[in-house]
Amino acid sequence: MVNCISGSKYPANIENHSKSSTTLLACGSVDGVFLPPFILYKTENVYKQWTTNGPICKPFYEKSYCISNIEKHYGHSDSGWLDHKIFTQWFTYVFLPHTRKLDDCKVLLGDNLATHFTPEVIQLCTKFHILFAFFITNSTHLSQPLDVAFFHPFKEAWWKTLYQFKKDHSRVTGI
Repeated sequence: MVNCISGSKYPANIENHSKSSTTLLACGSVDGVFLPPFILYKTENVYKQWTTNGPICKPFYEKSYCISNIEKHYGHSDSGWLDHKIFTQWFTYVFLPHTRKLDDCKVLLGDNLATHFTPEVIQLCTKFHILFAFFITNSTHLSQPLDVAFFHPFKEAWWKTLYQFKKDHSRVTGI
């Protein structure tokens, strides 16, 4: 039996009402190659133990274009949301090392988030022949390929796993 408030929209959900924010910035190519994720924490600092055994590069390309400093794959902000500084960090230390060695023009698709528009990112796009194309405003829920093809099934699997974990470990208050 699950205790819930009368009129709850999803009474079967088992929830812990403490909430923190962690943002995952992901990027993949049309041929199925995914870059290492960039993980953004809602905190004042990123602690060393949070980055231990973090993203690695070898599965993504035969030749590794990654930087050796894994801490560049992590960021932090007071809100846990992306800002100009953090997007520029991702672009410089995650995206560029993987793409600048590729031949021809590259296309980066993104939403119309204002944090993507920085002079440094625009200059780097020009320098490395990257076309930064944006989805039409308010259409990303319909047209973002990663949301539709990758994150939707990923989130479904995550919620099933989380639900089962909370069901099996009812006394645990956090993960």
